[in-house]
Amino acid sequence: REALILKALLNHPWLVEDNCELLAALPFTSKSGERLRDALLDLQAGEVPLDSEGLRAQLTQLGLDRIIAQIEQSSSHRGDRFAEPGSDRALVEAGWMHAVRLHESQVGLRRALDAAEKAWLAEPNEDTLARITEIKRLLLQPVDAGDGSEATPSR
Repeated sequence: REALILKALLNHPWLVEDNCELLAALPFTSKSGERLRDALLDLQAGEVPLDSEGLRAQLTQLGLDRIIAQIEQSSSHRGDRFAEPGSDRALVEAGWMHAVRLHESQVGLRRALDAAEKAWLAEPNEDTLARITEIKRLLLQPVDAGDGSEATPSR
């Protein structure tokens, strides 16, 4: 999911400008994802308007070409076409926001589960067990796509 979010940003740089605060707060589980996100935000802060090609050139100068290649080679599903070049702006925005919401939900819930499991190991009790059970239930719930449809969380 992180690669999909970043792929959309690389192919649609306007997403960075339109969502810089959201992007800055977005938790990444991979260090390479964090590095690329931070570089995208730094370039955007420089207020140099960049198209997708110009953005890639700037990122390559920063030594991030290997990360870009990994992201571009990441597989995508039919529903992930919003991240591809030439996609309709409304489709891109809706698809990207859905991917971000799903990612935030899953990363946040997994962190909460880790904390609850540590609390259980430190002091097993009914409240902690109930919290673990609730978080696991939430992890299995579909996430609202914002358009009336739902997507099942990926594992």
